[in-house]
Amino acid sequence: MVFAGIATSVRGLSSSRATRLSAVYGSRNTWSPVAKYRAPLDMLWEHLVTYYRMSEVYGIRIVERAEDFEDCLRGGWRLCFLLQLEGAEPIEDADDLVLLRRLGVRCITLTWNYTNKFASGCGSRKDLLVGRDIFRAFLGDPNLYDAVIDLIRGAGTR
Repeated sequence: MVFAGIATSVRGLSSSRATRLSAVYGSRNTWSPVAKYRAPLDMLWEHLVTYYRMSEVYGIRIVERAEDFEDCLRGGWRLCFLLQLEGAEPIEDADDLVLLRRLGVRCITLTWNYTNKFASGCGSRKDLLVGRDIFRAFLGDPNLYDAVIDLIRGAGTR
């Protein structure tokens, strides 16, 4: 079983973010490039196309149901992908969750290290978790979207 991560950030130079992170983690009198989000939807689609093409060419199973997951663990397939969105930046509204589900995404990490509109990153001084109605509904009804919600990088996990 491979968690096939879909990372929608592109390494870039963000001096304002680097300054904020230095205030949190301390400064070593050097400036490092930090991630900023550019065209997260383009990155999302490109990853999905790549994973589905690999699935077709190499016979890799994409996990879409609990039964698929169990079958993969029992060895029913040589290799399986569980598609995981790493950071919720591309998500705009509840309709996007429906589409992501139909495209096979079964794990969503709300944030990477940086705060976004849904959750605080592990470097944040505030604990904002599920700050929007979309994810309140999402987390409140497990039948709405049958996915793993990965909260590991949230501020509350420090």
